[in-house]
This record gives sequence, C-alpha cells and structure tokens, in this order.
Amino acid sequence: MAGIRVLVVDDSVVIRKVLSEALSADLEIEVVGTAADGSIALSKIPLLQPDLITLDVEMRLKNASAASMPAPTISSSSHSPWRS
Repeated sequence: MAGIRVLVVDDSVVIRKVLSEALSADLEIEVVGTAADGSIALSKIPLLQPDLITLDVEMRLKNASAASMPAPTISSSSHSPWRS
C-alpha cells in the first residue's frame, strides 16, 4: 500500500494522465483520483481522502483555489510564456 494519497486536478485530460502516470511510478505514491476542475475535486475529497492535491493554477473554469482545498496542495501549470 502506498504512503501518500494524491488527487490530481487539471482541466487537461493529457496533463491529468501524464501527472498520474509520473506520480504512480513512485511506489510511495498512490493516485487515488483525478478531477477536471475544483468543484469536482471538492466533491471527491471526502470520499478519496487524499494526503496531497496537485492543482492546475490556470484552469479555464476557476471554481476553487489552493486556499479552499482541505489538504496540502501543490500548484502546477503547463503554461509557457514562450508559447505563441
């Protein structure tokens, strides 16, 4: 059984998949779920009880912030200032 339970929150299905696979490669980490936005994440948290949440800071639907999450949160972004 993994030690750290993680919920991955990102509006991009590709990023959710990449992050989930990368995190799951570590035997100490268990990705317990994913969510496409903050509202979905907030509804899943009571059931999944993650120890940590990854949260995209640039989701199109901004309906939750790291401050509203009831678990430690790591903010992430796939945004690049060099993109056209």
